[in-house]
Amino acid sequence: MKQLLWKDVLTLRPLVIAVVAGILLFQLFITAGQYVFNDAPLDIDPYLLVWILMPNLMALGAPAMLVGNEEEAKTFLWLRTLPVRWQRIVDVKFAVGLVALLVVWAIASLVLAVVVLLIDDSSSPMADDVIHPIGVARLLFFSVLLLICGFITAYLVRSPIGGLILLIPVIVVTSWFAVGVIQTILFGHFDTYGSLSNVSTRDFQKAAIFAIGYLVVLWGVQRLLGRRRLVSVDRAPLLTSNEIVRPYQPPVERIFNRPNPVFALLWQHVEQSKWLMGTLTVIGLIVLLFWYAHPSRLDDGMQVLSQVAMATIASWLGALAFYGDTVRSRSVYFADHGIRRSVVWGTRIGPPLACCLLLAGISVWMTGAVTMAAIMLAAFAFGQLAATVTPRATLGLLTAPIYPAFGLSILVPFFGLYPNYVYTVIFIFPVLLLATWRLTNRWLEQRRDVWFQWTVVAFVLIAFVTPMVMVAGLRYSSMPSIDPQWRSEMFQRSLAISNLQTKSTLESSSQAVLVAPFETVYHEPEFSSLNDRLLAELNELQEIGDEVKFGEIHALFRANEIHLRQQGLTVDEVAEMKRNALKVMAAWATAVRQNAVQATSSFGTVSLVADFGEEFLLRYIDTIEGTDEQIAEIVSRIPDQELRRASRAVVLVQAWDEYQRGRWTKVTPDAWRYERRFADVLLNSPATFLSLERARSDRFLDKAVRLTLDQLEHELPRKGSPAFAQRAEYWNEFAGQRAFGDAHKPARVADWFENWTLDHENAIAGLRKRYLQAE
Repeated sequence: MKQLLWKDVLTLRPLVIAVVAGILLFQLFITAGQYVFNDAPLDIDPYLLVWILMPNLMALGAPAMLVGNEEEAKTFLWLRTLPVRWQRIVDVKFAVGLVALLVVWAIASLVLAVVVLLIDDSSSPMADDVIHPIGVARLLFFSVLLLICGFITAYLVRSPIGGLILLIPVIVVTSWFAVGVIQTILFGHFDTYGSLSNVSTRDFQKAAIFAIGYLVVLWGVQRLLGRRRLVSVDRAPLLTSNEIVRPYQPPVERIFNRPNPVFALLWQHVEQSKWLMGTLTVIGLIVLLFWYAHPSRLDDGMQVLSQVAMATIASWLGALAFYGDTVRSRSVYFADHGIRRSVVWGTRIGPPLACCLLLAGISVWMTGAVTMAAIMLAAFAFGQLAATVTPRATLGLLTAPIYPAFGLSILVPFFGLYPNYVYTVIFIFPVLLLATWRLTNRWLEQRRDVWFQWTVVAFVLIAFVTPMVMVAGLRYSSMPSIDPQWRSEMFQRSLAISNLQTKSTLESSSQAVLVAPFETVYHEPEFSSLNDRLLAELNELQEIGDEVKFGEIHALFRANEIHLRQQGLTVDEVAEMKRNALKVMAAWATAVRQNAVQATSSFGTVSLVADFGEEFLLRYIDTIEGTDEQIAEIVSRIPDQELRRASRAVVLVQAWDEYQRGRWTKVTPDAWRYERRFADVLLNSPATFLSLERARSDRFLDKAVRLTLDQLEHELPRKGSPAFAQRAEYWNEFAGQRAFGDAHKPARVADWFENWTLDHENAIAGLRKRYLQAE
């Protein structure tokens, strides 16, 4: 009994070490990533995901290791010859798996406890749901259920990967049934999940008794299947996977007199793995179809879930490249018979790669994006590397998804800076394929010596660096060049504009027009006094927002008629009030633009007051009631085309000049990020810690300003046109690469120029032609 126990402990030890190492390393990467990309307090949800995921990975892999390893080593026959009862063999395997699962849960929980002490995150609904006794009990129940179902499928199917594939529907059905019964006990219906605070203690006891009894019944099922595997008369499992145990059969002589070695090896590999490759391909197709047909497929969470599923399938396809040969130790046979490395490597990589390329191509056809396909090919490359470097086939199969998960997690901080370049992970694919090609000779001879290990480490490091180098090259090559002559002309132009400030005569006897910040949160105004204040604002426009706020005007146009009548306003009074409100918006726009021409208004004032005010007026002018003369009075107050062009050019040149007088400074003395202001917006994209990105931003500002000024002087683009898209691209490149999360979404400077279009000009010109034709 002790020797059986020790044998299974040694069998499971590599998986336990791998899972514990994964817990610690993933926590470190999460911490580093959050410090890099999040100025807010650390989010506890990623730590909770690792705490939940890694023990379940242990529950998933333990049955395949303990039972599948016996299948690989052909030791089930040996176990039958021992003077040991079948009960002890089966119970020892389950006991070792259960203890390993509990140990991993304890280590993961200890790490999470440290995290909870260090992170004060009271805003996480996920933490409220799982960090309490009932939540932990629910997670532990699922892990034990997954472990038992894993033993059931491992005893039922001879192939370890076949057992893992069968485990998917088994755990779905068993867990769905258990959750339905438990929720019926607690909340009265199988599809209802309510507040646990309203559940009685007796119902909790009933649910606990059912859960324990359910696990005991399934434990008994896996015990009976273990007995059938060990002592049945035919000594065969209930379901056999012949593709793993079937010996090599050459092509039929009457069809192929002397089969080509390449064709023979290719046929052999397809024959031994066709059902596994076919099953994984079908599952991948189902995932793609489900994702494509899902109503929320464009949701970020849904995209991440589908990418994880497809990456897991691709990594298992990669692991199939060398799995069957490792199980049978056929690599030594190849080496003894002098079969060339390239032939073995090509015939092993080819069939599963074809399946992976099929799924990747379908994903590109469905989505039109290459990101998922790139991730799949990178995962495939990691999977085939795992099958090459791992001496035990089942362990390599189980750890195949861990390789891309761990490898790509290292790149997460980098692609957090450059999320639009995630597709460059596809360059990992040729590097790791080259690695296995170089290692095939050592794999054939089963020589995993120091040179072998260091070669693997070197190629993996090259694979990690390659996407970074590609992104850096793309960013550098797309950086605009400096135009000294244009910059000199801009400085002269800005100097001439600055001299206008002393010559300004507008509002000379009073304060210049100031901007009160627009109210985004406001109470419903008293509309009964609004019309008088609108008239006062029109009669003496000394300061914008002195008598009436923009929020009140906005509320007026979105208020319903019933509410307005409740305040005693008639239809005619409401119509007059709306006309006066649009007059105020037009007056504000004109005053701001006149001051801008005299260099006394800022870029932000023109954008927020004049540009937005004109857009607001265009949106509502056709909805108000009034005679043509009354509407014409409003239209006459709108700034003309030349005033709009001149004011925009002046404030844009001013903003560019102010930016040149500043410099990039660190957010704090100890920070790694830099910041700089353009107009009224602070630019501090996470990528600013790279000097390349700071220089790139400066040069794209020149390019964006130059293009925008050219469009102002010649012809503004239509919205949606290539010229409009090009201008938006330049301004967004200046603002910086959008990073993961909400903490560092760069200022979308392109939105400031949303109305700098020919459509806006034509709309105002159309109003003038319609109402001021006599003029």
